[in-house]
Formats: sequence, C-alpha cells, structure tokens
Amino acid sequence: MIQVNEISGILLSAIAFLQKPAQEGIKLAVKDCYEVLKKKLLYSVKSCEPIDEAIQAVEKKPDSEARKLVLCEELEEAKLEISEDIFEKAKQLELLLKKAGAWKQEIHLSIKQSGKENSIQVAGRDIITTKKITKKNVIKTDERHIDGEQARVLKNLVGKHAPKFAGEDGKPDFRAVYRILYAEFDVQSYREILKEDFDRAVNYLQQLGARNRSKLKKSNPPAYRNDLFGAIYTKWKSLGYDKAEIYKFAEEKLSLTRQIKSLKQLGPNQLKWLNEAVDKEMSKKRRKKLL
Repeated sequence: MIQVNEISGILLSAIAFLQKPAQEGIKLAVKDCYEVLKKKLLYSVKSCEPIDEAIQAVEKKPDSEARKLVLCEELEEAKLEISEDIFEKAKQLELLLKKAGAWKQEIHLSIKQSGKENSIQVAGRDIITTKKITKKNVIKTDERHIDGEQARVLKNLVGKHAPKFAGEDGKPDFRAVYRILYAEFDVQSYREILKEDFDRAVNYLQQLGARNRSKLKKSNPPAYRNDLFGAIYTKWKSLGYDKAEIYKFAEEKLSLTRQIKSLKQLGPNQLKWLNEAVDKEMSKKRRKKLL
C-alpha cells in the first residue's frame, strides 16, 4: 500500500510539473488526474481545510521549501485513510509524471521537530539531490506551546470563521484568518502559540469572527444565521442560564407579542439584536464581579 510521504511526493511533483512548459496533451492528462486525486484526498479527511490551504499555498509558490514542508506536515497529521480509489489515482498520476519525464530526480526535504529528523522524498525536480535544514522551515515546539487538542480547537475556529473573509468568488479565505492570527501572536504557525496564550487566542478568533460576521449576511444568509445561533447559545450558557430561558429573554428584549420555542423563529435582524442584548448582559455580569 502507498505511504503518505509517497502521496506528498506525487502531489508536489505534479504541482512542479504543471508550472513548466510541456506538451499540451500530457499536461492536460496530468492536470486532470492531479485534480481528481486532490479532491479524493480532501474528501477522505474530516477537516480538509488545512490540507486544502497548504495545497493552494504550494500551487501559488511551488519553489517555497517552507510551503512544501507545511503540506507534508498537514498530510501526515491528518492520518489519511488511503482507499483503493486514492491508491489507484496516485499510481496513475505517478505513471503520467514518469511518462512526462518528471520523475527523474529527488529532493530530500528535512525537518527537525520534537527531537526527530524526518526526510520526505519529493520527486520530479531538475536540481541536485540535497538535504536541507533552514531556520524558516523548522517549527520548534515544546511543553511551553499548545498541545495537539488545543491546536485542533484553534484550527476548527479558523475553519469556522474563514467564510467571513471570503472574496468575490465566495470561497472561505483560511489564509487571511491565519495571517491575522500569526501577526497578533508574532508566530509563523499556530502550533507556536504558547499554552498561556491559548485562551486569549480562542477569544481573539471568536472576536475576529464576530467583527466580520456581517459579511456573511449577504454572501451566505444561512451561515450568517447559524453563526449567530452558535454565538448566542455559547454566551448564554457561559452566563449560567438554561437554554429555555433564552426564549423568555428574547421575548422581553425584542418586545415580541408571541411566545417562541426556538431561535429559528427569529429573523436575521432580530438575531443580531438579541446577540447584542446578550453581550450587554455579559457586560453587566462582569461589572458585578468587579464590585
């Protein structure tokens, strides 16, 4: 059975090949096969956003050693279940690359992490085989930094809020969220965030999402409503109230003339006003604690 590091090599070889001039027929065949393999890989994992983001980053700058290493890391971390479909498509792409003459030489990218050195083979590049360790390619973490579970929490929050940064094409902009997060905490990877800063990072991402929520209202109304549902219920729970009490609170604050049994009965503007009312309630509670 094919290994994950072989999948990484095939993907990176295909990306490098597609950046170069080549016979139209073979180039089209490689491109089609590559796109199918990429889709199959993304569908095979629960959280595909980090892998998708890493692939797009390499596609935009295929010569970046750092971006290639991030892609290899994400594929390893995802613990891919390589199905027969993925195996066959990967082998088909490998054969096409060999046919195109893009499978002649190898690069060994090396990364040190947690005291271990892992070599990743990347085929199909016209340069001398080398082992390379550079400072910018190394993500050094230890017990001071967030653990795996905390990293997943941050990654999920990035995935949740990325749609709010979508461009004209409507696609979630994961890179924009990561870029803002990295700048705030002066890191090159979310894995480098300190444990002592974890709660602040969670709050920062939640506030970032709240500030950009309005962008969803036009681009994706159902997602806008769902985001407000989540925000309201989470804050209400943190106040120590029962879920059912939010309905009475909504009736009072929104001056409703009818009883409600679900927030789904409210319109988008009503949800926005209710969210603001819950924020005020939280501020009151914080002020009382200070007294």
